[in-house]
Amino acid sequence: MKQQGTVRHISRLISGPTILAGVSVLFLTACHLPRRTTPGDVPPQLISASVISFYPPEAFEKQLEGTSTLLIHIGTNGYVGMMGIYKSSGYDVLDEAALAIARTVRFDPGQVSGEAQEQWMIWPVVFKLSSLPISALNLAEWQGKALQYQAYASDEKSMKRRMAQNSLFDHYVNLGNRMVESRSILPNETIMEIVTPPLRDSWIEYQDIWPMAFVLFQDYIERFPDSKNAAAAERQLVDCVTNEVAFLQAALTDSSPLAQTRQQLLNDLTQLLEEH
Repeated sequence: MKQQGTVRHISRLISGPTILAGVSVLFLTACHLPRRTTPGDVPPQLISASVISFYPPEAFEKQLEGTSTLLIHIGTNGYVGMMGIYKSSGYDVLDEAALAIARTVRFDPGQVSGEAQEQWMIWPVVFKLSSLPISALNLAEWQGKALQYQAYASDEKSMKRRMAQNSLFDHYVNLGNRMVESRSILPNETIMEIVTPPLRDSWIEYQDIWPMAFVLFQDYIERFPDSKNAAAAERQLVDCVTNEVAFLQAALTDSSPLAQTRQQLLNDLTQLLEEH
């Protein structure tokens, strides 16, 4: 929906899931709120490795482009706490995607007189369509293949079953590795639509706040405990969860509106590690 206005909302909470498909490139820049500076003052710097490179499917299909300018509050741990739309892109779907991105990226915190300080910053998120890179991932296509492999993996013919289980495992690893590399939470809804209902029920409340790649390997283990790939899936699960626990511990902060939910997720992941 097209929208007008400069400041739409500044909020502590963002509602509604956002799914982004890997079909283009996001360009992100930042400008610090103007204030008096000294030689010891350093504005927050985006950690490029934390930036995702996904585009909203609805926006891609409609060929929408624009810049969503956010007002974000960056804590001393580098994560964004409070945030809101400073200037709309003109499209709700792009603005909501920009807010979702802000919840996951991380900055080197700003410094005042040489010490880390919480700071507000105006942050433009530019959505620009580009030709599809070879390495781009189409989530709809990925999901379709996953469902196909799952169906074949239960076939009565042992050869067909083994081949499908191998293909499904490789398919899960493909997406899992991409999520770890990009630190993106955005394929989560795609994952929740293809894992077993009990797993979906266990993790759905965290869908919009943190990467859920580990659920892929938990799903594989529960579906095919006797598969030759089960041990490898177990290692992938442990490595993935261990990685997320480290990130979660760094992301916990009382100033974040997601602190309580992230603490709950951290507790659940710690328990999962103990079980495996």
